Amino acid sequence: MIKKIVLCGREVEYDLQRKKVKNINLRVKPDGSVHVSASTRVSLERIERFLLTNESFIFNAIERFKKHEENTTKPLNYESGETVTVLGESYTLSVQRGTKNLAYTEDEKLILFVRDETNSELRKKTLENYLADVCRYEVDKICRKIYPEFSETVKEYPTVKFRKMHTKWGICRPGRNEITFSYMLASAPLECIEYVVYHEFCHFLHPNHSKGFYECLSHFVPDWKAKKIRLGEINT
Repeated sequence: MIKKIVLCGREVEYDLQRKKVKNINLRVKPDGSVHVSASTRVSLERIERFLLTNESFIFNAIERFKKHEENTTKPLNYESGETVTVLGESYTLSVQRGTKNLAYTEDEKLILFVRDETNSELRKKTLENYLADVCRYEVDKICRKIYPEFSETVKEYPTVKFRKMHTKWGICRPGRNEITFSYMLASAPLECIEYVVYHEFCHFLHPNHSKGFYECLSHFVPDWKAKKIRLGEINT
């Protein structure tokens, strides 16, 4: 049944389903709709208190899905006014003519200087080079930060590589002492990048996705499931 509640000063509809469940379950679907399931023994007042307690989570999820949909439905043309995500933050692209091809963020803008602003391939290449630099810098910094936690098993600091990968965030090859990361991580929040790095380092201890692997990952990143979901929302 469809109910309404005011969250963060805005009226929100939610679909309430009465089921044989122990807890109040909350889910925000990719279309932005809010779904709640609870036992018939749980009062509506208690359910709405639960929603009010989680109003920040609900609105953050709705906004993430909204941004994801906007990025998915509007292919990037590398033109001024478009939105580019860098390390989980949204920036408005500003293309300008310059003596060098380079990019940087300033406040809420991503400034893209190119020698010929009418050249779409040059705009694309310059932005991709910038994002690749961001990815390499942040991933390497995180790798070096967490390596000491694995140094007893991984005796030498691994070779860290990068390449374009659209189906994987990272690949660990323990036999080669090597990890390869996807350049697409440039769009991910830093906490999610850290989760990916821990995920790959855990493979040095557990080469597969066994129970032991997930116990290891949970030790280092207790909320890894939430970070994995958030990564899945990124349009790669």
